[in-house]
Amino acid sequence: MILWGGKGTRIRDLTGSGFSISIRDIAEKIAEQFELKKNLELGAIPYRANEIWDMYCDNTLAKNVLGWEPRVSLTEGLIKTIKWYKGFFS
Repeated sequence: MILWGGKGTRIRDLTGSGFSISIRDIAEKIAEQFELKKNLELGAIPYRANEIWDMYCDNTLAKNVLGWEPRVSLTEGLIKTIKWYKGFFS
């Protein structure tokens, strides 16, 4: 996404909620929708020395410049996406 501002062009990712969530939490939410919770092997591989522990998208610029903010929660978005996926591949 490219935003034009008073100080020039700014390139920003607008897909985030502004909140951090772990890969574990996302994997558990997806597994729950596929009824796979018992099969998850989280932490089965040792962590890497340069592991990134916290990353999120700050959507403040999009909110201030465009008036944009997320309308769908992560959980709702995952449910909708998985429902589509199941329908498409069934």
